[in-house]
Amino acid sequence: MENSVKLVNGHYQLRLPWRHKSGNLPNNREFALRRLRYLRERSQRDLHLFEKYRDTINDYVSSSYTRQVPCINRKL
Repeated sequence: MENSVKLVNGHYQLRLPWRHKSGNLPNNREFALRRLRYLRERSQRDLHLFEKYRDTINDYVSSSYTRQVPCINRKL
């Protein structure tokens, strides 16, 4: 990215990372699920953490940075 910096109409532009096709990414599903389980357990113990996390996610949704996706019926 550092080599792609350009000044265009008074604004800096950078090339997006990973724009070019790269190799296969590793399957990290199990790692992600482990982190999700840990976060859920931790947020059940810490109400302040849960509220901060919930408020941040709600802000992302209301700002259209994210959108809700259908729930997958899997036990985590």
